[in-house]
Amino acid sequence: MHGAWLNVRINVGDIEDKAWVEAKLSAAQSIAAKADALEQEVIGLVERHVG
Repeated sequence: MHGAWLNVRINVGDIEDKAWVEAKLSAAQSIAAKADALEQEVIGLVERHVG
């Protein structure tokens, strides 16, 4: 997930439509934050299950 997020950030640098870039970066950042939260939830579930 983080590799994809970095790829988006790197590749939008050459796009001239800054409004489009900001919209895509915002969406990608939101997805990355949700993925991080889900990762923590899964880790918590595993930790509670295996002790």
